[in-house]
Amino acid sequence: MRPYADPEHPEINYHIAARAEVKPGESAQDSLVLLAASQQTVTHAKSRGQAATLAGAQSGIVSATFYQDFFAAVERTLSNSADAGGKNPRPT
Repeated sequence: MRPYADPEHPEINYHIAARAEVKPGESAQDSLVLLAASQQTVTHAKSRGQAATLAGAQSGIVSATFYQDFFAAVERTLSNSADAGGKNPRPT
């Protein structure tokens, strides 16, 4: 889980949790990656001088852009590793 502060609303944080599972693919060079992510909105408020934390909405992340960005980062990491002489094959 990773918290992210809302840059426009300092009292709001987003807690992002992701789970990935990697399974062998059909060939020795393929892998099947299953990825799921969720987000919880957390509001920090002060009431009569006391701090309170209010958990808000929680939902799965269904944005295609989120997952495209994730897999693009995986591709870059594998490519950089292969370019640096690493043993990870470049994805096809």
